[in-house]
Amino acid sequence: MTDAFEEVEERIREERMSAAFKRFAPIAAALFVLAVAGIGGWEFWKAQQARAGEAFSAAMRAATELSAKGDLTSAAKAFGQLAERGPAGHRALALMELAGAQVSQGDVDAALKTFDKAAELSPDPILRDAARLKAAYIAADKQSLKAMEPRLTPIITGGSVFQFPARELLALEALEAGENARAEEQFKFLTTALEAPPCIQWRAELGLFSLGKGAPPELSPQAVQRCAGQASPNQMMGPPG
Repeated sequence: MTDAFEEVEERIREERMSAAFKRFAPIAAALFVLAVAGIGGWEFWKAQQARAGEAFSAAMRAATELSAKGDLTSAAKAFGQLAERGPAGHRALALMELAGAQVSQGDVDAALKTFDKAAELSPDPILRDAARLKAAYIAADKQSLKAMEPRLTPIITGGSVFQFPARELLALEALEAGENARAEEQFKFLTTALEAPPCIQWRAELGLFSLGKGAPPELSPQAVQRCAGQASPNQMMGPPG
C-alpha cells in the first residue's frame, strides 16, 4: 500500500514539473535569446568604439601634420571639428590641440578660453590638469596673481602630477607681485619635495637665493643650460645634469 501511495505522489510531482516546464519554457527561452542578444550587442558596441577610436586617432594625426607643416588655419579648423563630436575625452584632447594652434597663431585670448573649455570637459584628471596648467601659463601674462591663482589651486591641492610646476608658477607670480613670503613658502616646499623634478628643485633653490634665503644652486653650464631657461611644462620635468 505504501508503495502505491509513493508511486502516486511521484506521478503527481512529475505532472507538476511537466506543467511548470511547459509554463515557463517560453519565458526561459526568451531570456536566453535576450542574453545572447545582449552579449552580441556588447560585442558590437565594443567594435564600434574601437572603430571610432581609430578614426579619431587618424583624424588627429592628419590635423597634427597640418600644424607641423605650418598650415595653422587648416589645423585649427580640423581640431575644432574633432572637438564637436565623439566622447568627452576625445573632444577635450582635440580642444587642447586647438588651443595650441591658437597660441601659435597669436590668438592667446581664444587659446585661454579653449584650454578652460578642455579642462571643464575632460573626464581624465591628468588631461584636465594639463589644460588648467597651460591656461594658467597664459593667464600669468595677462592677469594679476589674484585672478590667475584659482586656476592653480585645484592642481596644487588635488595632488595632481602637475602640482610641482603649478607651485613653481605660483611662486614666480608671487615674487613678481612682491609677495615674497608666499614665494618663499612655495620655493621651500619645492626644494624639499622628494618627488619634485630636479629642474624645478634647482630653480626653487635659485629662487630662494634671490630672496636671500639660501645658498645658490650648482651653476654648472649643463644645469644652467638645462634648467635656467623660461619654464615650460616640458622643460620642468628634465634633469639638471
